[in-house]
Amino acid sequence: MAKQVDVILLKEQPKLGHKNQVVPVSLGYATNYLIPQHIAIPATKEALKKLEEEKKHLSEEHLSYIDGQKPFAEKLKTTVIKIPVHAQESGSLYGSVSAHDIAKAINLSFGSNIT
Repeated sequence: MAKQVDVILLKEQPKLGHKNQVVPVSLGYATNYLIPQHIAIPATKEALKKLEEEKKHLSEEHLSYIDGQKPFAEKLKTTVIKIPVHAQESGSLYGSVSAHDIAKAINLSFGSNIT
């Protein structure tokens, strides 16, 4: 039976896992393919500790970003944005209003940069 080792994925790997995920793989697969191709690194204590610190840092950045966007979200909740479109006499639209159209209207109204 092949020996299993844990590795930390550095890139998305189809049918194996996502970036920063710890996955068990065979020793040969890890040493002959994943590690030389810089797709994964061995899941050592040091690497796992660094991964946890990175996840914590990213989580703090994410929460900080969300807190910074709350005033914009509150302002957006109370604002009516009109998007002119062509419609038939019955009221049904000829086309559709896309997410791009909505983002463009918000950007014009608020001077923001939503994509």
